[in-house]
Amino acid sequence: MALATKEQERKALEKIKEIVAELGGDSYVGTALKGCFEIAEQNIENDWGCSLRDDIDDLLKVCDQRLKEIIELKREIDTLKSMHASACDRATELSERVRRAEDEANNERKDLTITIKNDERTTGFKSIKLCRNNLFDFIVIEQRDGWTDSYRLNEIKSLTIE
Repeated sequence: MALATKEQERKALEKIKEIVAELGGDSYVGTALKGCFEIAEQNIENDWGCSLRDDIDDLLKVCDQRLKEIIELKREIDTLKSMHASACDRATELSERVRRAEDEANNERKDLTITIKNDERTTGFKSIKLCRNNLFDFIVIEQRDGWTDSYRLNEIKSLTIE
């Protein structure tokens, strides 16, 4: 069968429109063909081959592709959420380690300060003892040689350093 002319197509479309109009716009056939007459007219005028079914199939393909993209993006979001949670946990862990290290450093600083003060006190006492002993030795020598009295010697002896 040969292709129909544009004029034959127009006449056939008019007959179909009349049949559907007789059934009523809200009929099953009228409802199913909504938008089809306009597409048919555009096809005739522009030598196109469009149909609602082709448009629907194209839209379904696009929807399927978008759905796949959405699923993949949700997976990526879940992965990123997991990575974020892990990073937060790690940051919390490291913050705790830093806090403990700071506490240890402060405690060591306190201990070192106490040790230094004790060492200074001990060193001071040792210096005082050494001075006392040297002074005692000097007075003993003075007394032996007759240069001092026993009062100074007894006064130095009474100095006690712990």
